[in-house]
Amino acid sequence: MTDAADNRARLIESIYRIALEPQTFDQFMGQWGSHINDRLDELQALQQESGKWPGRVAEEDPEIARHFEIASQLLEQMAQHVKPGDGLPGGADRRTSPQMLVDAAGRIVWFNGAAHRAFQLNKSSTVESLEMDARHRKALKRLCDKLDSDLSTGALPRPAVLMMQAEGEDRPLHLQARIMPDRTDGNLLIIQKIAPDWPDGIARMLIEDFNLSAAECAICELIAEGNGPEQIAELRGSAVGTVRTQLKKIMAKTGSRGQVELVRLLFSLMRMVEHHPAAAGSGDRGQRVVRVQLADGRTLPAEVHGAPGGTPVVFFHGMLDGINITVEMERHLTASGFRLICPVRPWFGASEPAPGPVETAPERFAADVGALLDHLGTGPVLALGHMAGSLYAFAFAQAMPERVRGILSVSGAIPLVTPQDFAAMSSRQRLVAYTARYAPKLLPFVLRAGISQMMNGGQRRFIRSMYEETPPDLAVVNDPEHFERIAAGHRFSVRQGHRAFETDSHHMVADWSARIDASSVPVRVLHGDADPAVNPDAVRRFFARRADRATVTMLEGSGQLIVYHNPLEVVRQLVALRGQTA
Repeated sequence: MTDAADNRARLIESIYRIALEPQTFDQFMGQWGSHINDRLDELQALQQESGKWPGRVAEEDPEIARHFEIASQLLEQMAQHVKPGDGLPGGADRRTSPQMLVDAAGRIVWFNGAAHRAFQLNKSSTVESLEMDARHRKALKRLCDKLDSDLSTGALPRPAVLMMQAEGEDRPLHLQARIMPDRTDGNLLIIQKIAPDWPDGIARMLIEDFNLSAAECAICELIAEGNGPEQIAELRGSAVGTVRTQLKKIMAKTGSRGQVELVRLLFSLMRMVEHHPAAAGSGDRGQRVVRVQLADGRTLPAEVHGAPGGTPVVFFHGMLDGINITVEMERHLTASGFRLICPVRPWFGASEPAPGPVETAPERFAADVGALLDHLGTGPVLALGHMAGSLYAFAFAQAMPERVRGILSVSGAIPLVTPQDFAAMSSRQRLVAYTARYAPKLLPFVLRAGISQMMNGGQRRFIRSMYEETPPDLAVVNDPEHFERIAAGHRFSVRQGHRAFETDSHHMVADWSARIDASSVPVRVLHGDADPAVNPDAVRRFFARRADRATVTMLEGSGQLIVYHNPLEVVRQLVALRGQTA
């Protein structure tokens, strides 16, 4: 078997595996990267022959695309039963708890390592080999019998709760069995751990009413899911001793005399939030939230930070950062007399989806921001574009030049249109960019697979993988307080799934320079000389061609996460821009 054929076989196996084991995302991305590189080699050979770059990779491979389609359906089914919250995303951890798929004949067609260890499964195992009492076996068989039915319409049978005896365990495990309709190869039954939903807003209640930190809230969610100190340490990448110390602090703050009392309190609070959502609201935070009714009936949410009567600055967030700025940033904004207005783009956070084609998303959001500024009675503003949000800042200036005094781009994007533009990116970010540019129809699966990893206990691993090749950013990520802020931004971004990423990725790998050149307002660019996503030299070259209106400041020893580790420099750039446009 050739290297390319071997890579292809491993890729197909990893496509299905990741749909059910989100923590294999890194292995999947490795296999997908090998496949992309094989195809790019082919395309480069074609370029040498024809003198033209073909421009697509995997859409010419219908078999691979078909595997992606089937696995995507399975991934969609899995996502329907996992809901992100305010702490670490909820849902059963699929590395440490048993999980298996069963067909209509009762055959266990797939199982993870935890199920293999717990129930001694092999390739010929069936549900008859699972140790449970007659009542639960009958309920399981009843669900299996319904797998041959047409379940594409109407309500699905309710899940069955099973008690199954695991190898070496004194107490039985509690699992759920539920049907997953499949539109292609027949329905399947999935058996996995029962885990509670962590309601939106409970973290805020724990912070405000018990003075817990963001990290302590994340541990509370894992405790509520039934994890012990050892499992929590593994999921968070911490030492067991550190987790035990944090648990003692949590119990002291909540007045719990032990873990049993803590779990009882957490479940009581969860029920309280579920029945009375306003219980988790924040009076102080609510005063800084603005909601504007738009002409098409949507509601645009925004947060406002800094000095109430200060110079207005509209913050255009990127793909993964969110609008939850640091305390230090807020302090500098207030001291320098800035009022930061942070609208939430469609498909992010709690912002409603916006109808219309992907191609015109920046212009449509510009209209939304115009309505927000009308509501606030704000005159001309400074625009701060962060990461991918820079595109939207420039689009706003293009659409409404009379409302923009100047633009600050921080760790901002520039158009990426050739293989050379991708060459200096970190491997993980380059691979996503390659997919967006050369295999866009497969991008949703790649994005959803990454989100699935984040939502199943793999957020720390996902974030670290983005910056592991950039020491300045890795140092920021390793700081506990910065990590929790960055993680909150990621949860904000994936709350509604992959659509927001799909929209931004489409624009990031297209030539959108016309949006930059359509206005004449002053531009300041703040960029790290070790940025892993947008090559610093490419930034210098791009804005050198616009030197009549653009000033570039390259921060030595900085990566992409400037707003977290150097917010003072961001505010200094705003001060300079305000002076330019006075």
